[in-house]
Amino acid sequence: MKGRIITALILLFFGIKAFSQIEYSEGKPLFPGITDWHDASVEQSQLDLMRSLDQPKDQPLRFAIPIMVSLNPVNAGKILRTGGETVWIMPVTSKGALSLNVILEPFNLPDGAYLFVYDEKHEVIRGPFTIQSSNAGTLPVLPVPGDRLILECHFQGKSIPSDAIGVKQVAHDFAGFFAYADVKDQYYGSSGTCEIDIGCSGDINYLRSSRSVCRLLVSGTDLCSGVLVNNTGQVNKPYVLTAQHCIQSASDATNTIFLFNYASPWCDGPDRSNMHYMTGSSLKATNESVDFSLVELFSFPSLVFRPYLSGWDINSTIPTSTYTIHHPEGDVMKISKDSDPPVISSYPIGDYITNGFWKILDWELGTTESGSSGAPLFDQYYRIRGTLTGGSADCVVPENDYFARIGRMFNISTVPSANLKPWLDPDGTGTMIASGRDPFAYNLSLSDTLENIPDGDAGQVDEYISPAFGYSTGINSDMLITYAEAIPFTGTGEIAWISFNVAYSSYFTVADSIRVFVWSGGTEPGAIIASKRFRISESKND
Repeated sequence: MKGRIITALILLFFGIKAFSQIEYSEGKPLFPGITDWHDASVEQSQLDLMRSLDQPKDQPLRFAIPIMVSLNPVNAGKILRTGGETVWIMPVTSKGALSLNVILEPFNLPDGAYLFVYDEKHEVIRGPFTIQSSNAGTLPVLPVPGDRLILECHFQGKSIPSDAIGVKQVAHDFAGFFAYADVKDQYYGSSGTCEIDIGCSGDINYLRSSRSVCRLLVSGTDLCSGVLVNNTGQVNKPYVLTAQHCIQSASDATNTIFLFNYASPWCDGPDRSNMHYMTGSSLKATNESVDFSLVELFSFPSLVFRPYLSGWDINSTIPTSTYTIHHPEGDVMKISKDSDPPVISSYPIGDYITNGFWKILDWELGTTESGSSGAPLFDQYYRIRGTLTGGSADCVVPENDYFARIGRMFNISTVPSANLKPWLDPDGTGTMIASGRDPFAYNLSLSDTLENIPDGDAGQVDEYISPAFGYSTGINSDMLITYAEAIPFTGTGEIAWISFNVAYSSYFTVADSIRVFVWSGGTEPGAIIASKRFRISESKND
C-alpha cells in the first residue's frame, strides 16, 4: 500500500520552558518481581456509600477516595542498586480499586533522577518524570488501571538525597477511570445519549473554541471542565477559568492535571489514548459568591497542543444564542447549544450573589451533566460569557442550567485574589470585550509541510498475489512488521505532527497498537529521534 505521510515542520520562536508531564527518553522501568505491597485499602462501607450517591451537577464529579499516606525511601518500599543507580521501588495496593493514582510530595528530584509509575500488568506506564516535570515540589500523576500501582524512582550513584521523593496521597477509584485492562478511559461513552461529540461539528469557530477547553483532574479524586482565557495585555499567560467548587484552594490548583484535546478523533467515537496533559497551576483568584477560580498553569501549553485563548465579553447585554463545550461525566469533549437568549438570574440555592448567573432555559442540542462544572458558556460571537455552576438540565428534560456571569467576576471585588480584572485586564484598560487569540499563529505561518507523495495522489493498496497473502504495508506472508519512508530535509526545526493515510484497519483487541518512529539518516534509518504509540482502534478505514 502506498502510504501518504505528511510531516508538519514548525519553526519555533516561542521560548518558554515546559513543566508539563511529558515523555522523556532516559531510562527504562526495571519491572522487578513484587512480593510486598503497602496496603492502602478503603472500608467497603465507604465505597458502597460513594457508589450509591447521585452526584449533583453543582459539585465536582468524584470518582476516587483519597487515602493520606507518608511513604518515602526511608520508611517504605524497597531499595535496589544496579548499573550505577540506586532505585526506590514503592508498590501500593488498595483492594478492589478500579484504578489508582498518587500525589507525590515531596518531589525534588536531583539532576539525573527519573521515575515511572505503572500498573502491575505493565500495560500503562506513566513517565519517566524528572525534576522538569514539576517546579512546585509536588506532582500528581494520572491514574493507572487496577488495584495495584508501582512507583519506581531511579537515582544516580549509591544514595538517595533526603526529601527527594515521597508519596503523600493514594486515590482509590470506585467509579472506574479505565473500562478494561487496556488504556481506554472509562469515562468515554459514559455521558447521556443526547450528548454530541465536538468532532461532529464542522463549524470552524466551535472547533477553535474547543482548543481552549480542558478536562480537570483535581487532587486525584475529582473531574471538572475549564477553559483557557485571553487577557488584554496580549501576553501568553496560560490562565484557566473554572468553577470555584472545582478548584477551591492553592493546594487544589497545584495538584490539578489539565487534559487538553480530550476528544474523539472522529464523530461518535472511538476514544483516544494519547492525551495532551499538563500538571499543576497557581491559584490567582477565587470567589465562592459567584463560583469562579482562575489559575495560571505552571507553563504554557506547547504548540503540539494547538492551544487557543478564548476571548470574553463582560457586558450585561444578553446573548442571542449560546453554546458550551464540556466533559459531561468526564467523557470526551461534547458541545451543547441553545438557540435562544439566556436570562439573567440568581442561582436557586446557596449563598451566591443576586443575579450573578445566566439561566439557560432549554438546550436545543445536548445538555450538561456532573463533570461539566466550570465549562465555558460562549455567545454567538464565540466569546466566554460565563462558567457552569449547576442546574437541573439532563437528556430527558434539558432545562434550567446556570452559568456564573463573567461580568460579575470582574466587578465583584477590588481584592485581586477575589476578582478577575487584575489578571484579565492587567493594565486597567476598562475593556469590556476581548477577542480570542491563537498564540502560535505566527509560528504556524512560518511552518512547512514535508510530504513524500504529491498532493492529489490518492494512493493505492498493493496486495500480494496468491499463494502469498497480505498487503505490502500491512500483515503479509513476508512477515514484515516495520516500514520506513524517506522524507528529504535539511535544516533545523521541530516536527509537530505526523499524519498518514490508513487503507484498512483491523485489530483483535482494543489494546492492539502500532508505534510510529522518526529516524535520522539518509538512504536508510539511523538513530531514533522520537516515537509514539497509538491504538489501531483509533483509526478508521480510508
